[in-house]
Amino acid sequence: MRVLGAGSICGVDTGRFRPDEVVRAQVRAELGVPESAVLCIFLGRLTEDKGVLELAHAFAQSATTHPALWLLLVGPDEEDMQVRLRALVPPEQASRMLIRPFANEPQRSLAAADFLCLPSYREGFGMAILEAAAAGIPAIGSRIYGITDAIEDGRTGLLVPARDTAALAAAISRWCEQPQERQNYGVAAQDRVRTRFEQKNVVNGYVEYFSSLFRR
Repeated sequence: MRVLGAGSICGVDTGRFRPDEVVRAQVRAELGVPESAVLCIFLGRLTEDKGVLELAHAFAQSATTHPALWLLLVGPDEEDMQVRLRALVPPEQASRMLIRPFANEPQRSLAAADFLCLPSYREGFGMAILEAAAAGIPAIGSRIYGITDAIEDGRTGLLVPARDTAALAAAISRWCEQPQERQNYGVAAQDRVRTRFEQKNVVNGYVEYFSSLFRR
């Protein structure tokens, strides 16, 4: 058996997913998120196995002591999660948790964020993490198969145990309190994507592999 590239079957289009200060300002203005806010984003299906209930609970814990923290959840609500999510957040923090349906331009939402959270129970590879990384956005994710391939713990992001709300809240608070570390992780994440997951390199790997089969 052989693994092509670093394991991603499609790679990331770094021309599409990239830092964009103009889009960042536009999207924040559209959402009503202050430029001074620390914006955590979740990008994916709103389902229980994606860990969104733990994320909402962790946000509520961290937001108590970090008034600049905001949470944006973007994705299709497949299990009628919105009522359950909002029930976990106190009224005084409710305006800082935004839920939006899936959009065809996820890169715009990512450009507005400061870091991504993906606290899934199970994950194939965690492409949202790599797309965020291409935009210079580091990630917090569960220490599970798939996500551990997408996050280099302590360099491009932070890994926490799945279903551990306290550990997730601690990681979120850490990045509220240490913006320079968060930014450094974002730079490292972007470098890693460009080096190992650039889409054109992944495609070239497939071309070379199939070409080698025909040459045998």
